[in-house]
Amino acid sequence: MRKLSRRQFLKGALGTFAAGLLTAGGGYGYARYLEPQMMVTVKQTIKSPLLAGGLDQFKIVQFSDTHLSEEFSLKDLEKTVLHINDLHPDLIVFTGDLIDKPHIYQDHYPALQTLKKLSAPFGKLCVFGNHDHGGYGSAAYENLMKAAGFEVFRNGLKTIKLLDGSQLDIAALDDLMLGKPDYKGTLSNLRDDVFA
Repeated sequence: MRKLSRRQFLKGALGTFAAGLLTAGGGYGYARYLEPQMMVTVKQTIKSPLLAGGLDQFKIVQFSDTHLSEEFSLKDLEKTVLHINDLHPDLIVFTGDLIDKPHIYQDHYPALQTLKKLSAPFGKLCVFGNHDHGGYGSAAYENLMKAAGFEVFRNGLKTIKLLDGSQLDIAALDDLMLGKPDYKGTLSNLRDDVFA
């Protein structure tokens, strides 16, 4: 095994430290500045013999990670809401991280009014993301989303029933990082004869 000189060791340590800083800075920059501006619409067709009848054309629109802040403004949220409504969803699901820093964000009421404009005949559901949780945001997020017409889940099951008897189960789990997801308790309620 070759011995490293003090200079070689310091040079290697400094290089590792610099690479770590660049990686962390790049990840932060992506999450803070790029991700909030990336509205991507992906259409996914799900096929299953359990999706017969009225569920054959049932449309769910899922969105998340708006991170309301200076980088993703209320105007951006309004554009997102218009885009979602233009898709004519049967059900809307928000999967977390509404506000980037809930403890300092001030525009709760305008955000609430914008989210109220989302419309789907089978309702609006949401779960918590890590930014919605913690010592600063859980109650504010839950109250805002309920006031905007969302059914808020931490762990639970929602059954959608159509007039023709078709059913669809939606399983909702709490955030993995800061919440308390109950996989066993939630998923044990799923039925073999209903698509979930």
